[in-house]
Amino acid sequence: MYKRIFPLLLTLALLLCASPALAADAAVNSAVFYSDGETIIRRESSYELGDVWTCSQDGVTWTEIPGWEKTALGPFISDIECMGRGFFAKVVQPVSGCRFSLDGIHWTEVGEKNWLMDSEEAWRINPMLSQKEMHFIWTGQGYIMYQNVRNIGKAAPDIISPRNTKITYMDENLNMTGDHDFGAQVLEAGYSGSTVYARVAEADGTKIYSAGVSDGKWEDSGLEEIPQQLPTKIIARSAGDEPAGDYVFRKEGDRLLCSNNGVSFGVLDTVAKHIPQVSCASIRAYACRDGVIVQFLPEYGSSPDYAFYPRAALDAACAKSGDTYRMDYAVYTGDGSVIVRREAGSWSSGGTVYTLSWSSDGVNWRYADTPGYDAQYAQYILNTGRGFFVVGSWPEFCQFSLDGVSWYSVGGKAWLTKNRGYWRPGARACVEIQLLWTGGGYLARQSIIAPHGQGESPQENPDNSVVTFLDGQLDIISEYDFGSPVLEVSCSGGICYARVETPQTDGGRSTDAIYSSPDGQTWERTGLTDLPRTLPDGIRTLGEGDVLAAPYVFRQEDGGLFVSDDGVYFARMAQAPETEEELTAACGAGGAVVSWSYGAPVQSYSSEAITAALAARYPGTRIYAALDGAYISFDDPPYAKNQRVMVPLRNISEALGFTVEWVKEDGRDLAVCTRDGVTVRVEIGSARAEVNGEACALEAPSEVLRGRTYVPIRFFSEQFGLDVDWDQDSCTVLLKQ
Repeated sequence: MYKRIFPLLLTLALLLCASPALAADAAVNSAVFYSDGETIIRRESSYELGDVWTCSQDGVTWTEIPGWEKTALGPFISDIECMGRGFFAKVVQPVSGCRFSLDGIHWTEVGEKNWLMDSEEAWRINPMLSQKEMHFIWTGQGYIMYQNVRNIGKAAPDIISPRNTKITYMDENLNMTGDHDFGAQVLEAGYSGSTVYARVAEADGTKIYSAGVSDGKWEDSGLEEIPQQLPTKIIARSAGDEPAGDYVFRKEGDRLLCSNNGVSFGVLDTVAKHIPQVSCASIRAYACRDGVIVQFLPEYGSSPDYAFYPRAALDAACAKSGDTYRMDYAVYTGDGSVIVRREAGSWSSGGTVYTLSWSSDGVNWRYADTPGYDAQYAQYILNTGRGFFVVGSWPEFCQFSLDGVSWYSVGGKAWLTKNRGYWRPGARACVEIQLLWTGGGYLARQSIIAPHGQGESPQENPDNSVVTFLDGQLDIISEYDFGSPVLEVSCSGGICYARVETPQTDGGRSTDAIYSSPDGQTWERTGLTDLPRTLPDGIRTLGEGDVLAAPYVFRQEDGGLFVSDDGVYFARMAQAPETEEELTAACGAGGAVVSWSYGAPVQSYSSEAITAALAARYPGTRIYAALDGAYISFDDPPYAKNQRVMVPLRNISEALGFTVEWVKEDGRDLAVCTRDGVTVRVEIGSARAEVNGEACALEAPSEVLRGRTYVPIRFFSEQFGLDVDWDQDSCTVLLKQ
């Protein structure tokens, strides 16, 4: 009988041990977890065995890490740092024992790395009483590291690592490729978008610096918090929520909830199943390839417990919410590095949710990190020229971001809060804000007017007449009051401009006047009729109706969508829809999105596709022509032949005010150009021409290329008294009347 019962008991025991919900035992209750999103490492401690280190990629099968020493007095491995890509194991003993792993199983000693040896003296003096904080961040190209390594024992209290003041750059194998010394302790670092951030302990407080991940050019970011790039697809996050991988978890009473969007939650489990008769203070979550481990932390007394939930169980719990999200419309803006999208969507159960997301190519989107912020109150997005600004329906809902990925609240800034009484009188105000980077700070102006029918009589904000100069942190530097509403501002060549509504003294209609200031303090009225503005590098001109989405310009004409990288020469990208809606576009580092109406579906074009279209249309070096400083747009580009610039006859003629007609006389093809009583006749394929009946010769024969008639540009300049010059740097023929 015993022979039959024993195998059954053994089988039952094995099944219980393999069950995810029952995987925890007395040893596991003291487990500590480390996760990089793909692998979880678990440390279990006991007096009998010391530390037992295991790892798993599926959350079910655990493999003991080979070669790791276990002692009763203390572990050889003191701690593990999750690097975003792999793990770094720190040791109690000298630095030579530090190890690196991508999968948790195979480890490589890295103690001989030069950046680690810089910390060796502080590490060795009193290894049991040394502070060894080392943090690694994966950027997609390599790692950055910052540390706080110092001896805190009595033997050598002043021994610190000289690398404590540095950001260290490493390749994927942890070989140092460079560093940057701030001269003061680096307290924190982060990576978001393509930018690295560092919080440094300055003499007058902490300051956050930023640099491109590849250029290493550090500067004051003006930020109050380091942006954090999140790997999840969560729409919103609330305080106390625990994100892990593609999910977010919440403890609500005795219920453990799960969500794949951060808004709608389904019931995953009960807390009492894992720590019965004990109050649970909080939860922690750790993601691996096939699921998530959730750890339950009691308020006091009892040991924590944990459970593993496979992806199938998580997805089933998320589906229990019965809610699905659908995007209704979106608004786009971009700065050439990232595209930011404000979405308005709805849930199947009713209600509208507004979200912020970002993309580098317009195809792959990730939700922005907006902790503690409800995007429901986002009215619209501004591209400031250095970062993005979200105007909220209340000042406290205004948000700012340098990279479009991580956002922080600016609702407490004085220039916003002082206008709070006019911001939303009764119910809702019409809020228009312009925020513009000047090179050394920001220039702001606003128009806040309470509309009729909103609970109060219409009131104009007295600060509508004020321009405000802000520093990099959006704090006020100075203000100037024009006494009349400021309608628009711009900055060009280091000079600030403001278009101001100026009432007539005789009671007539008001007119607009443009003022300029070199310093923000003194303003003078100009004779300008339009606000000057500086075009981005590479963009030479911008025509009426053209849409600037740096580094490109988009145009809709002749039933097609055209793109340009200089504003002069355009390549056809696609057929344009038959619509009268306004064309909009936004660009990131990897591509662009184009739409023809608010909230309409967009077309996405990669940077490679745009570059290929332009290269096919305009191969080789482009030649430009400018008349009195204005670039001439050509259907086909000019070209050089025998040290002469040949240009399309129709384009150059129309630019000079001529009308062009094609005729045939005596078997000859002629182009007849007329303007103000002047008639120019050019014989196609010949150097012969006539000006008001008098014969003259072209310096080179006209010729037909790609269906266009080309003539030497100097012919027109000589015949009509134009000054001609050549700018070699810009490859431009300069014409002056």
